[in-house]
Amino acid sequence: MSLTLETLSLDVLISIAIFLDPPDVIHLRLTSKKLCDLSYERVVWIKLYNAYRHLTRPVGPSPAQTRDVLEKILVTSYMTHQNLFVTPKEPLSRLYDTGDQIFHEVIGRWALARTLRDGTRVLCYDLDFPDHEPREPTIAWLNDEGDFHIWDMRYHDVTLCNRRKIGLVLLELRTKDLAQEEFFDNPSPQGHGDTDPNAFFAAKVIILKVISTDTSSDVLVLEELYRFKHALDSSDPGLRASLSPSALIIQWAGDPKQAFVWDTEKLSEDPVAVTHRHATSEQYVLHTCSTTHVISRRSSLDILGTVLEATPLQSVISTTMLRPTAVVNMPGVIFFRLSILRDSVVDPITGYTEVVLIGTEQPGLRNNGNQCLSLVRLLIPPAPEGSGRPANIDMKLQELTDIPLTSFTAQPSATWNGCVRVASLRVIYDREARGYGTSLPIDRDQEQKELYIMEVTYDEKIQSATIRIAENVSLPADVHDIFNRQGSRLESFEAELGSGRLVYRCDLGIYESPQRKLGVLDFA
Repeated sequence: MSLTLETLSLDVLISIAIFLDPPDVIHLRLTSKKLCDLSYERVVWIKLYNAYRHLTRPVGPSPAQTRDVLEKILVTSYMTHQNLFVTPKEPLSRLYDTGDQIFHEVIGRWALARTLRDGTRVLCYDLDFPDHEPREPTIAWLNDEGDFHIWDMRYHDVTLCNRRKIGLVLLELRTKDLAQEEFFDNPSPQGHGDTDPNAFFAAKVIILKVISTDTSSDVLVLEELYRFKHALDSSDPGLRASLSPSALIIQWAGDPKQAFVWDTEKLSEDPVAVTHRHATSEQYVLHTCSTTHVISRRSSLDILGTVLEATPLQSVISTTMLRPTAVVNMPGVIFFRLSILRDSVVDPITGYTEVVLIGTEQPGLRNNGNQCLSLVRLLIPPAPEGSGRPANIDMKLQELTDIPLTSFTAQPSATWNGCVRVASLRVIYDREARGYGTSLPIDRDQEQKELYIMEVTYDEKIQSATIRIAENVSLPADVHDIFNRQGSRLESFEAELGSGRLVYRCDLGIYESPQRKLGVLDFA
């Protein structure tokens, strides 16, 4: 009997199928019934998910990810890569009227906005509806705090240590009244009740969990987990949050005294308030959290650069103090932001922990006055016994690409598995008219912008990253015209990792009567 595809065993067919590209596995459904059935086997998509680690995609595969989910993620990310870097293709474009709403975050197909005038509602827009079928936004959350109004909003998601994905919406509420009697008569567990109320602003943070979505009615379902209040000594310090598989950290950039830490399995309980010994009103300490460590960064005048410190997360939660066990100085390097690119990997023999971060460096002497996208690899030694001096972190800094000062870049978010895509809208210089040595752009009324998209992949074998850049990404003519207007801004790129979706906002019309728009580009 001659061997054919129909006579081969399922195991053999699976071994062959994993050498195909994800779309080709889908095409098997147009052949025979046996190959069609093969394409629906979850084990095939598990193996493909593991094989395509160079693609930007969420952490996985996990038991919670069905075959449909794995297939959608892989095919979408694969097509995004092809359309950007292999065979460039214009994205699908949509534009939405948004009135006076202020947009903050994108959760998959939903964009969250707050009402501008009263700050009482979080609105949810369905981005999967085309512009010729506008749908009124739904109310995702209604403020019941009276004098407090919604000031800021953040969305973070992560795959926990038990392989379960969690998404959180963090709302910051503020009041313009400096003295809040009710607030200071009922101090928070962090101990601000004895502070002069005339010198502080009252703030409240509400943690909402994304529970589920009803696709038939297009409703985003949120559940409140916790709310707490805090006193701020600055009216606009900026809320910062870092969510890892193990912990959530919340702090304010302008309030260096404390950070608040939750165990991700206990988000409905009171947080641990931690302090940093170097934190002062002049020196901010910002924290990023991996699975195993809290990575603290601060600027240092002594070295004219950044100091990175690593503290084991469990010791932070148990002692409520940030006592770094390892430290590294980075002279001449200051970051706008640092995020986890590849999560903690612990060497079982040496006990060293490798963490890889990605961020945008501020302009300085080291990078010839340019800002740049850089990778930071940290090799953190195990905590020394006793309370001796912190050990030295073995650090490798890799500059990936320059980013012009005139660009508008969607900052890379934490991705955890070593792959990320970053979008940047860059002003093009008129070199012929102004000369190659100039740093001045052309007239603002005529300036041109180009969209660049960068794909960064960390290679564990060579312990460095590779980067691919799609320059002057092809765009529909109307979108190109919008980007060239003043006031256009990138909101997010791949808020849902691997989705290939870029969201931007712009103001059309005249200054006195702007027409706020929210744009969506789908590259998949």
